[in-house]
Amino acid sequence: MDYFLQPIATEPELVMVNPPHLSAKAGTLLARVTDEIAQSPMGFDGEILLAGSVSRDRIEAFPASWSWQEARRRYPETFSPYYSGQIGAGIMLYKKDEGWLWQKRGDDILDPATWYLSVSGGLLPRQAIIEAAISESLEELQLGVPKMKRLEPIALRYGPGFSDGAFIIYAAEIVDEIEFRLEPEEVSHIAFHPLESAPLPQADHLKFIWSSLKPLLEEWRSKRI
Repeated sequence: MDYFLQPIATEPELVMVNPPHLSAKAGTLLARVTDEIAQSPMGFDGEILLAGSVSRDRIEAFPASWSWQEARRRYPETFSPYYSGQIGAGIMLYKKDEGWLWQKRGDDILDPATWYLSVSGGLLPRQAIIEAAISESLEELQLGVPKMKRLEPIALRYGPGFSDGAFIIYAAEIVDEIEFRLEPEEVSHIAFHPLESAPLPQADHLKFIWSSLKPLLEEWRSKRI
């Protein structure tokens, strides 16, 4: 798979555009996926934000539902010309003398039981990029802004991944003496590791850019901590 990682010092501009006009074939396939999700006992076709074009400075986005993302996963040749996938954000959290925080995901969510960034999640319509990242830290670890410092964007990942058409990565330092309260359905375990002994992220859209992300994290740590 072709994934691209760009160092950034500021968030890309998020520009809302109209949803693309799908072909008859794409519309039929989307309706099929939407119907299957609606009929599934575990189906949930919630709101998401999808990326059209993506660059280091600008992301064109439009509101949609999860069925649009699932349709792109199942029929990439049909849907890839229209949009690149979901927009997400994550934070890598660093604690002095302990290392970077990693989470092992719960068993019943996307990429189950795999090691992942400290916190991450998808953007919702009408939600700012940084707001999504902070919201996930609250949801998964009960960790809000007062428990972080030096929260800054460091990288933009984009490409044809299943989970994210664009993924903005932040870094932050955890303040001393905090207690984590995990959301068990989302996070089964957390651990601190320095980069040299960190678990390899196992989600495709992360593991293929890990070798490029590591030096950016180390650069941020050496300048900020």
